[in-house]
Amino acid sequence: IKLTKMLLSFLLITLFCLFFPIYLTEWIIVIDAGSSGSVLNIFEHSPDEYIASKFPLINAFDLSDRVTPGVATFVNQEFPNYFNPLISKAKEIIPQEQHKTTPILVLATAGMRSLSYQVADQIWKKTSIYLQNKTICPFLFDPNLAFTISGEEEAAFAFLTVNYANYYSKYISKKENKQIEYNGN
Repeated sequence: IKLTKMLLSFLLITLFCLFFPIYLTEWIIVIDAGSSGSVLNIFEHSPDEYIASKFPLINAFDLSDRVTPGVATFVNQEFPNYFNPLISKAKEIIPQEQHKTTPILVLATAGMRSLSYQVADQIWKKTSIYLQNKTICPFLFDPNLAFTISGEEEAAFAFLTVNYANYYSKYISKKENKQIEYNGN
């Protein structure tokens, strides 16, 4: 689980730099919309804190908040209040005065990749409408921050994460990390 958090941390850093290059925030929310359910990940960081002056120091909250089934199952259904438990938990952790400036990303994997483009697009539209509703989700949401990543991107992020974790470990815990990536479409 910790290596998965590191994977998401690296993914988060990369996406954050792409979409918010000059915007500094202390919190970032990533919802991992997997094939069997969606998992909440919350990261806190300070733009001023770095590991060995090179990598941002990230605090990944060890959460077990999950909703089922996977978001890809809402093909021909109305979009329920599916993300409500995850949004509620994020509201509890992140200070209220930072809700409006905290970006939320929703990243899907194999379950969404197995759908046709048209079907996946409809689910993403429902997701965007839901998360843009400020009475439900007070966080900073942009529809461009909700998308399906490819199997190659998952593997690349895993590779980068293991290397980030190994570099991080040299300075923090002095242990080595390994990961084997398999499965996925």
